[in-house]
Amino acid sequence: MFSLPLLAAPSVPLARVLPVLAWMGLPVLAGFLAWQWGLRRRPGGAALAAAATGVLSRAVLVVLTPLLMVVLFWPARIPLSLPLIGLFAHLFGGAVGYGLGRFGRLDRGGRGAFFLCGACSNILSFGGITTLFLVGPHHPGGPDGALSDLALYRVFETPLYFLFAWPVFALFAPRDDNVPRRRGAAFRQAVRPAAMMPVAGIVVGCLLNVSGAPMPAWLAGAAAPLVKLTTLTIGATVGLTLRAASPRRYLGTCLTLAAVKFIIVPAATVSLAWALGIRGPTLAVVMVCAAMPLANFAVVGAAYYRLEEDRVAAVWIFTMALMPLVVSLLAVLVEAGQWGRP
Repeated sequence: MFSLPLLAAPSVPLARVLPVLAWMGLPVLAGFLAWQWGLRRRPGGAALAAAATGVLSRAVLVVLTPLLMVVLFWPARIPLSLPLIGLFAHLFGGAVGYGLGRFGRLDRGGRGAFFLCGACSNILSFGGITTLFLVGPHHPGGPDGALSDLALYRVFETPLYFLFAWPVFALFAPRDDNVPRRRGAAFRQAVRPAAMMPVAGIVVGCLLNVSGAPMPAWLAGAAAPLVKLTTLTIGATVGLTLRAASPRRYLGTCLTLAAVKFIIVPAATVSLAWALGIRGPTLAVVMVCAAMPLANFAVVGAAYYRLEEDRVAAVWIFTMALMPLVVSLLAVLVEAGQWGRP
């Protein structure tokens, strides 16, 4: 409700803001309702839901994300600055989250949750759909050009999640648990073929890029449909797996981490990008990517390690609930166009 004044502002085209919010929320709602009103009431419904989420998750990891990475990286210019800026946002967010957890004198699990929530943002699906609708119309390369900038920003995102964020989060398990076994499980999870397929997509796209091979006509313009399909699939997966969580119980955590994700990290990341000479719509892409809610993979990671599941889920719900306000603010800033010349 608090976002209505922003949505009513003349500089914010409602036709651009509402589709972003719909693409973010409706797939999750559909998955949640499928569980609440359908599978939950059927004998063996939990097993069916688990099977469905397994199929959807594998489709995202093995098919949709790798194909999207190939399509985005094949024609892209590959400067070093955008990937490093994206890496900075993840590491800075994780460090700030961990520091605030220590400052708040949280236990090991709480500090781990603060680190994970600070380090993981929903860039691929929610960042992609926001970039597509808000920045795409202003980008000289059109929607595909804006999404290519986003792909460069998140080059290190997938390796960082599976090779760093998840294993580090596992180290915060209570000391009386079998920590060495959890560490081993974390690294085995990191190198599973399914989890590495998105990284393989990036590698293939970059190799095709440097080879100079032309992209087939049937793949040109495929980035936008793939982002939409990926958003639908991930949203439905989260909706099916998300259990009851109480943001009210963790209100202090939610407010603190919302400030990290929507104020501290975006301000630091945009400042770094500006200092490195990034201007124009590409800077707007950086702003959008740095201001996204908690990643779905953070919820998956907490469930995988059975560590701070309720706290992480509460932060996911809370940051998602703030997206009408966040997207409205982003739309105001993008439409204002005060980004300097590219």
